[in-house]
Amino acid sequence: MGNKPRKFEALVSEQGLDDIGMSGRTIRVDQLVKGRMYAQADQRNYDAAGGASPPFFVDDIGCSRNISDMLKSKKIKEIV
Repeated sequence: MGNKPRKFEALVSEQGLDDIGMSGRTIRVDQLVKGRMYAQADQRNYDAAGGASPPFFVDDIGCSRNISDMLKSKKIKEIV
């Protein structure tokens, strides 16, 4: 990844589901927000466990999103 993380802009908004603690209930939340900037995650801690994970960023509800897949589906664009 180098010293400077890659940056991306969301081209679409997506909603997802998040849970409310131990209640078992879920609510709709904004998972990806059109126009919002996201940065590639620092993968050193993830890859130290023995495997190399594909480059990812973390969305608004804490889910990792595969950068390659998101670029291919045109949900994000890279900011250079």
